[in-house]
Amino acid sequence: AMTGTGGILGMALIIIFTINSLYSGTRLGLCWMILEERYEEYRGQVRDPYPAIGEKAVGRWGRIASVVSITLTLYGGGCVFIVLISQLTGSLMAGAGLHLDLCTWMVIVAAGLTPLTWVGPPKVFLPLAVRASPLRSSSSPTSIVWSTSSSSIKTSPASAAAASSLDP
Repeated sequence: AMTGTGGILGMALIIIFTINSLYSGTRLGLCWMILEERYEEYRGQVRDPYPAIGEKAVGRWGRIASVVSITLTLYGGGCVFIVLISQLTGSLMAGAGLHLDLCTWMVIVAAGLTPLTWVGPPKVFLPLAVRASPLRSSSSPTSIVWSTSSSSIKTSPASAAAASSLDP
C-alpha cells in the first residue's frame, strides 16, 4: 500500500497534514463561535461564513482574500474532477470502440455537467429523491428479470406496485 508514496517520509507528511487540518478546523470553529457571540447578525444561518470571519478579523481585504481563496480552491477541485471523469469515460468508451482524445472528452464532460449547475441547490431535488426511493428499494437485481427471448423487461409484482405508486 505504501509503494510510490515515499515510504516513511510520505507517511510522516500524511500525519503532518492531518494534524494541520485538525488544528485549522478547530481554530475556524472557535473563530465562528466568537463571531456568533459578539455579533448578533451572525447567529443562525449565514451564507458566507469564511468571508465573514475574514472581514471581522482584518477588514475588507480579509473578506476579499477569503473569497478569492475559496473560488480558486473550488475551481481547481472542479478542474481535477473533470479531468478524472474524462479519463475514466475515455478509457471506458475506448473499450467500446469510441476513441477520442482527453481534451475532447473534457469538453463533452463539461458540457454534460454544466446544465446540472443551473437547476439550483440540492434541496430542490429532495421531493424527487423521496418519490424515487420506493422504486429504488424495490428494483433490486432479484426483482428484475431480463427476458432472453424478447427485448422487454419483466418485473416482479413488488416492482410494478412501487412504480405505479409513483404515478401522479
